[in-house]
Amino acid sequence: MKLFALADFKSIYGISGTSDDALLALLISQVSRRLESYCKRTFTKGASDATEYMTGGSKVLEPKQFPISGITSIIEDNDRLFTGDALDATSYYQDGRFIYRVDGERWSSEIGTIKLVYNGGYTDSGGTLQAVDDAIVEAAMIQTAFIYQRRLRLGTSSVAGGDGSVQTLTEVDLLPEVRKALMPFRRNPLNV
Repeated sequence: MKLFALADFKSIYGISGTSDDALLALLISQVSRRLESYCKRTFTKGASDATEYMTGGSKVLEPKQFPISGITSIIEDNDRLFTGDALDATSYYQDGRFIYRVDGERWSSEIGTIKLVYNGGYTDSGGTLQAVDDAIVEAAMIQTAFIYQRRLRLGTSSVAGGDGSVQTLTEVDLLPEVRKALMPFRRNPLNV
């Protein structure tokens, strides 16, 4: 899964030639997965409907895969058997990210008592996701460019003093501007 195409990245950053294509493709995939993890969601739309067992407790449900393209069924069952009837489709609505009750009531707060069957996420075409929000793509490109430009020094930190210098390995995290850009796209699994 890639949030953007290699050719687009090379064009934007003025990279010519193909000697680093394999490395760049790997970095794009790794950054895309890292951003997906940071956002606490699944970017790729599945070939079939996804099923999630959710806990409500608030007025909204937020599935892992959005944008939501369709809801097949929602069943609330405190016994967690899910053999009863699904909610009538006119009793809820969705805005592409969240699912709300029409009556404004809260969803069941019991753990795992909501079974949601739906389709959502971005369509994968040849390994690259389509119609991804521009801010997510830009954040992914910035992070990829940072790693690519620092690839020989990545994860190292130097401290110099009067008696010499020390170089240590450090964990590579998302850039602050990347985290900030992704905040509107992060999922809140607690539905707070």
